[in-house]
Amino acid sequence: MKTYRITSWYKFLRYVAIILGIPTIAINVLALIQVLELRNEVSPIITLFFMLLLYMVLREFDTVLIQDNGLITFRSPIRKVTVVLGDIASIKPFFLHHIIIKHAAGRTFVPRYIEDLSDLLHTVKSMNPNIEVSV
Repeated sequence: MKTYRITSWYKFLRYVAIILGIPTIAINVLALIQVLELRNEVSPIITLFFMLLLYMVLREFDTVLIQDNGLITFRSPIRKVTVVLGDIASIKPFFLHHIIIKHAAGRTFVPRYIEDLSDLLHTVKSMNPNIEVSV
């Protein structure tokens, strides 16, 4: 059983984004609401926006666990996805700092900033040589 986690600086930056980003955006939006005098109409929309932003940050995977029986588990603070290694079709880069893992049940997005990513890819490729890896 092997466990891979995101790097500590990426985790730090993610929490800095939560701590600094959300209040900064909130202050700017609230100032705009004051100027446009839309206090009562926009308040629920702003609340939903910040809840969605926080949900997106908390659902990003921060741990990958490869078990000896061929299961790969991706964990985040609020969700967990388990995939059979034989169901994985490809691992490719996605946008700036994520990789996309395509499997039988769908797609899983994982941050590229995982400690020892090359070992993770090598381990997955050695367990299932049919996987197309292009990271």
